[in-house]
Amino acid sequence: MKKNLAIGLFLILLVFTCQAQEKYYKQNLEKASTEDLNFYVEKAQKLKKAGSIVSFVGSTTILMGLVIGGHSESTAYLGFFMSMAGASIIVTGVLIRATGSKRIKIINHIKSTAFNDIKMYLAPSCNYIYTTQNYQPGITLRIRF
Repeated sequence: MKKNLAIGLFLILLVFTCQAQEKYYKQNLEKASTEDLNFYVEKAQKLKKAGSIVSFVGSTTILMGLVIGGHSESTAYLGFFMSMAGASIIVTGVLIRATGSKRIKIINHIKSTAFNDIKMYLAPSCNYIYTTQNYQPGITLRIRF
């Protein structure tokens, strides 16, 4: 039963992780507006900060495990467990921080190169003609530079 529960939780986390990665693809970021890119940079900076905090908590947990484990044999197991848990927390924090740093680097690269070239788009439009008092459909040429 525990094995099935662990596999189920792993699959749920995998689904959420896969969906979270879509918006950070280079193709999606190139289509995003400047406001969206700024929002993504803020989120990535928060992720990087969270990774630093988690790493700090992990190192504190290791130190507490070493302090607790040194007093007697009965607390040695608790200290060992806390030290191992702290090590895994540090690894998690480092991975989170690396992910945030990578996202910041990608987004800043996209922001710096997004407006270097001229982009042209044809978009549908609807113009109101005052003399005939009706709308006329048409095509608008948008040039971005």
